[in-house]
Amino acid sequence: LGRAPAPPPPPPQRGTTGTVNKATALVEMYNSLNKRDTKKAVTVSAAHHNSIVGELQNRSTHLLAIKTDVETKGDFINGLINKVQMTTYTDVEQVLTFVDWLDQQLSTLSDETGVLKHFSWPERKADALREAAFEYRDLKCVVTEISSLNADDGSPTSCEATLRKISSLLDKYEIKNQLS
Repeated sequence: LGRAPAPPPPPPQRGTTGTVNKATALVEMYNSLNKRDTKKAVTVSAAHHNSIVGELQNRSTHLLAIKTDVETKGDFINGLINKVQMTTYTDVEQVLTFVDWLDQQLSTLSDETGVLKHFSWPERKADALREAAFEYRDLKCVVTEISSLNADDGSPTSCEATLRKISSLLDKYEIKNQLS
């Protein structure tokens, strides 16, 4: 019950040799493009391999920049560490000023996290100061929005509308904090 093999394709007919030649040329062009793309892929793959090997051998420009910052900016970073550790504020506006200054100083590093992990950076305190500054700025925005609400006429409907807007703003603020 075996099946008979499929019959061979019919031989080209007269007048179709041009079509066959075109098809052959098309197949050859496709194969040459495929080979060229394969060569490009191999070249790109080799470049990625060399890049990874460079990273592992500590030759990447990123890692070299971090290493340079650790070696050349040690005194600068130790000074920042002392300022963060010794800082105490009674006014949140002072915290805002300090955090802005600190962020500006840290922006001179090639990779803040990569460099600071080589030092005894007071991460918890610095993060707490940044968080306090961020939250205070958010609260200032809410206060500004609430202050801009117009409830000057003192009518009950105006007060109710103002309270609804304030409640809505507080809900937005709470949702925003839960997401972050």
